Amino acid sequence: MNAAEVSRRTGVVLCDCGGTLFDEDTAESIRSRLEFDQSETPVLSVPAACTTEGCKAIRAMIEKLQLDRLVVAGCSPSKNERTIRALASEGRIAEGHVVPLNIRETIFLPPDGRGIAGAENRIVAATRAIRRGVRSAAAIEDIETIEVPVEQSALVVGDGECADVALCELSRLGVPATLVTSREAVPETVSRLDAEVHTGARVSAVDGFVGSFTVSIASANGGDPHSAPTECGAIIIAPDPWHEGAGDLGAACRSESDAVVGLADLLDAWESLPRIPRTRSVAIVLDREIDETKASTELACEIALRLQRESVCQVHVLCRDVRVASLHLEALYDRARDAGVAFVKYSGNLTVSPAGEEVTVGCIDDVLGARLELRCDLVAVSAFGLRREHPERTGEAARIAALLRVDLDELGYAQGNNVHLFPVQTNVPGVFVAGAARGEHYLPQAVEDAKAAAVEAHTIVARPVMRIENSGARVDEEKCAICLTCIRVCPHRAMRIDREKGVAENLPAACRKCGICAGECPAGAITLPVYTTESVLARLG
Repeated sequence: MNAAEVSRRTGVVLCDCGGTLFDEDTAESIRSRLEFDQSETPVLSVPAACTTEGCKAIRAMIEKLQLDRLVVAGCSPSKNERTIRALASEGRIAEGHVVPLNIRETIFLPPDGRGIAGAENRIVAATRAIRRGVRSAAAIEDIETIEVPVEQSALVVGDGECADVALCELSRLGVPATLVTSREAVPETVSRLDAEVHTGARVSAVDGFVGSFTVSIASANGGDPHSAPTECGAIIIAPDPWHEGAGDLGAACRSESDAVVGLADLLDAWESLPRIPRTRSVAIVLDREIDETKASTELACEIALRLQRESVCQVHVLCRDVRVASLHLEALYDRARDAGVAFVKYSGNLTVSPAGEEVTVGCIDDVLGARLELRCDLVAVSAFGLRREHPERTGEAARIAALLRVDLDELGYAQGNNVHLFPVQTNVPGVFVAGAARGEHYLPQAVEDAKAAAVEAHTIVARPVMRIENSGARVDEEKCAICLTCIRVCPHRAMRIDREKGVAENLPAACRKCGICAGECPAGAITLPVYTTESVLARLG
């Protein structure tokens, strides 16, 4: 190591994952082969780095030896994430100065017998990986922590219970909040809150980033602005779950046959059938085009149970999965089965073939592994499964999401491009979604999401400043050609143009260090301090 590298004090944490990775002799063998001065680069063995005791030992080592770099070797980087964030949040060490090494799965515990065989070979490989990690940590550029001002208020957008619940939860948490709704009136529980409420309104424009959004509010019909632009630190988009029953969805189903109806139209269609001296057959089809939510299961079970109990018919519910992950839904499902409703779990393509006054439903019974064909008097297709034809159902939420550059999937939901699938979060920091905006149409769950979104917003706006590690994208002003590529490809709204300097600039509060801008910049003007060329090459060997 050169003098510059030695001046950056690096420590190594060797975690044995609670005794499941290697024994003390193996750890000592690794320590003895590291080939660097352990008085300068100390090595600490801990039973489990992610436990309270493990974190305490790591903190003590950092403070005693004044470390500013750390290599955590042992369990997978995802397991170390909590430890790394805890140390960073306490100001012990910058998150970007920690190099996590996964020696558990690739070296010591190869899955299915694959990987490096033989204890000696594994020790050699682990030692080599740790030496590379130390060189990589020393090559990481210095990272400073900056403070970014935060607007300590939140904005909620929605027209129903989800938005109202989010606003009430924010009020309970002591967060000043503003509600934008197209409704002309709100419930008394909302009107009593110490919150600013814009009725008959819509969001017309949004600018800014997490901690500092500027929102313009106009009349719902697109008229004059309601007020001066509103400043807020976080935004919650919370449209209510939408339900079947709209005529256009029923018409889309009936276009196949008069015996094919929307699920919400099934009871009316049943009443219009002539009475005959035989048991009729009714099929309810879920998941026809897309995987649906628990809302579909709830509606299907309620209607099937009523028909099975009160009418002379046999009801079949066909679905790819029965979504009963709640006590209420599980009880409803059990009652429907006890009443005689037949549930069929199908796979592959499901066909609905009208033939005269009857309809044949064909599919593969996933349990029996055989072709099933049902001749039915009525077939009800869940309108949720036809949502591709009706994106206007969440059009307002999608419009607002587009203003914020929130990624939407082909169905208009703001969760499709959330790689971690974290509930309520989006690709844009500071913007949260609940209810129909994230494809959740089961009201009890949508309400819980609205509360969770309020808590997430509170974590951002609770303090007047955010402490941010300035380790995001860095732009070389000499190389930047202002081609706007970084602005177009950044999924987090973390790049913009500095009009005074005439170059692209990074917003540290919004940047998630994904590296997309650096990879796409045609001029090679963008780098990330955590992933310098030297640091990456050091890890490779």
